[in-house]
Amino acid sequence: YNVPMLSLILALAQIVLTISITAGIYRMKESTMKILYVIYAATMGISLTSLAYVYDLGTIALAFVVSAVYFLCLVAIGYTTKMDLTRIGTICIGGLIALVITQLLLMLFHVPMMVRLMSIVGLLIFTGLTAWDIQRLPVMLEQAEGTMMEGKLSIFMALELYLDFINIFLYILRLLGSRSSNN
Repeated sequence: YNVPMLSLILALAQIVLTISITAGIYRMKESTMKILYVIYAATMGISLTSLAYVYDLGTIALAFVVSAVYFLCLVAIGYTTKMDLTRIGTICIGGLIALVITQLLLMLFHVPMMVRLMSIVGLLIFTGLTAWDIQRLPVMLEQAEGTMMEGKLSIFMALELYLDFINIFLYILRLLGSRSSNN
């Protein structure tokens, strides 16, 4: 609350870090990628501390448990399905880009948004992305096995799955919190 536009600065830093890790997968050292991942996780942790001011701890705990179960179900689906999820993943990436731009504009201009609709759309996007990421994880790691890319891909996929889980958690928290007296 004391630093003006801190949430926007942190959001932009997270976007820059994500793009840096993704774009630098072939150029960066594995140690550099690890450092950027830790910095990303720290900025996310700072961002998430504000949730305690908006939602009560019971709602946060419930959203976390629901998110964990939901995420594990998506992991099981992505790992066991025989259907190729590449097309779904591509569609979800497009939806994700639109969602991020929309969220940043709404945050920047303080435009009130329809929380439930945005949460459901976001949850649907990350449902597809999580299953897709899980499905491509073993394929990517198998292709990189024994090469210098194996460690880098592990960090990259850890970031992907971390982002999937955090976003699922945040959208579920918004859905649960929209019925809370704190909002």
